[in-house]
Amino acid sequence: MKKTTHAALQDALRGFYTNSQRIMEKLCETRGVSFTKIRLMMFIETRGWTRSADMIGAFSLAPRTVTEAIDALEKDGLAHRTPDPEDRRVKRVSLTPVGKTILAEFAPIRDSFAADLFNILTEEEEKALIALIQRLNARLSDIDNNEFDKRR
Repeated sequence: MKKTTHAALQDALRGFYTNSQRIMEKLCETRGVSFTKIRLMMFIETRGWTRSADMIGAFSLAPRTVTEAIDALEKDGLAHRTPDPEDRRVKRVSLTPVGKTILAEFAPIRDSFAADLFNILTEEEEKALIALIQRLNARLSDIDNNEFDKRR
């Protein structure tokens, strides 16, 4: 059975994502940290602090999974929880100085991987790929905002 163009696109994107994540995981493991932890730490760092609910939504993970991940970050001294001054039921998750150092050490690894990966593209191809991904992300936002459900 012949695949539709949309199915082929989905397969290509899934393959790219899966392979890039696998390679990044290997690169991180050689330095003693998991890429999963790095991803969570990057998320925390971009916000300065975050709540577990934000991580649940961003990564589509179960609450227990996020709690366990934050516990692991805390155990490793990479993050810590503090009470939210506006809502006592909520804990803010922030990176520790050690966590920030680990992320800083990871940046050249990520940059080197990206440079090696994307060096096969011309500057024009890179710009076109960025534009296409931005359009797809905008479409995902539309779908996420229930436009897809309204069409049914």
